[in-house]
Amino acid sequence: MGLLSIASFFVTEFFDRELPAFVHLPNTLRARDVNLAVGLFLLVLVLATGFLAYRRSGPERLARELLARRAFSPEDALSCADLSVKLSLALRFSLHDRLSGLRRCLLIAGEEPLDLGKKTRAEKKAAKAAARATREKNPFVALKKRFFPDLSDARFYLAADREDEINRRYAQAGVSLKTFCWTAAVSVVVFFVLCRLMPSILLLIDNVLG
Repeated sequence: MGLLSIASFFVTEFFDRELPAFVHLPNTLRARDVNLAVGLFLLVLVLATGFLAYRRSGPERLARELLARRAFSPEDALSCADLSVKLSLALRFSLHDRLSGLRRCLLIAGEEPLDLGKKTRAEKKAAKAAARATREKNPFVALKKRFFPDLSDARFYLAADREDEINRRYAQAGVSLKTFCWTAAVSVVVFFVLCRLMPSILLLIDNVLG
């Protein structure tokens, strides 16, 4: 009963407050609809900050560590263990697509170069036959190998011909985990303050429109 009372209090005092009569804004406007729009906007902001923080702590950190050590050749390649970078599932997923901007800059020693040239019909047929021969029969295992490759023994280095791009994209630290936590905390506070003040804010907007 106590939890229900608290929930009812929050709904009444923050999310579903009664709005005054408007002159220019539609009187069909409901506080909960506006609050929902504000909440979704803040949620998108927090998620975007979280994604940038993840990029900084995972894939981009790997590139920065290699850049700091000037690893621009297979001879200078280093593993995640050498760089003290955790090879998480998220990092493995980020490295699965060899056509992504990150993987064009971040190479693996001993990896076959990516052939982007046009192939003849016979070459395409041969490539498909080779892929079928090595295809994993279990679809779940195949998906795991495709999107979460085992890179525990992989040694990484940076593409020397993309040094300018690497410096531009990965040299700066970017959004930190601390920034993400602050953004999330401030967004929650701002959301409740806006919900509480929404009738006054909408009335002010209505008066300005007049």
